[in-house]
Amino acid sequence: MTEVVVTLKAPPLSQFGRSLLSARHASYLRQIDSAQATLTGRIESTLPGARVRWHYRLVADGLAVVLPLSEVSKLTDVQGVA
Repeated sequence: MTEVVVTLKAPPLSQFGRSLLSARHASYLRQIDSAQATLTGRIESTLPGARVRWHYRLVADGLAVVLPLSEVSKLTDVQGVA
C-alpha cells in the first residue's frame, strides 16, 4: 500500500482571498466539498482497494488516497483527477 495526493482541476479555497469566513468562501467551500465527495466515490468504486484518507481544500484542492502501489497509475483514468 502507498499514499498519494491527487488534485482536482478547480482552484483551492485560498485563491479567493484571505477572508475565509466570508459568504463567498462558504459557498465555494460547499462546491469543493461536493466535488471531492463525487471524486471520492469514483475513486473508491473504480479502484476497490483505494480509500481516501485526507481532504485538502485551503492550499490545494486534493485528496490523499491510500491504495495498492500497483493501482497508482490507474488514478489518472478516474474522471475528475487532474
